Amino acid sequence: MLIKTPSKKHKKFKDEGLYSEVLSEIAKALAKADQIDRANQIAQKIKNAWYRLEAFIKLAEALARAGQFDRALQIAQKFEEIERCFDALREISVALAKSGQFDRALQIARKIENELTRSRAFWGIAAALVKAGEFDRAIQIAQKN
Repeated sequence: MLIKTPSKKHKKFKDEGLYSEVLSEIAKALAKADQIDRANQIAQKIKNAWYRLEAFIKLAEALARAGQFDRALQIAQKFEEIERCFDALREISVALAKSGQFDRALQIARKIENELTRSRAFWGIAAALVKAGEFDRAIQIAQKN
């Protein structure tokens, strides 16, 4: 049996993919640890589109948890047409609701095209409304969505 040695071009592609995957995991870990600026720097270096998207989604979610909603939205909207980004928009809308920005949270939740993810965003907003003592509004959102 003859085994071919991978070409330099194939090896370079494989190495770049692995490198992108490693950078993505580092960026996601930094975002989770609220080291947002470092995560952003690393994410920008990722060449592979899929891994770059994954890193930026986690970065947007971390920004939302940190209350940096405008930055989170700015990142999420770069990838808005990609279904995977809807999770970041859900996270942002729920974080906004938890901070008392209910109208803005609802506005963002309505932009989520994926029905299940949009429903989860509305559930999170309704839960935040309940915690804020706005029971009627929470019921209204739950019934509409």
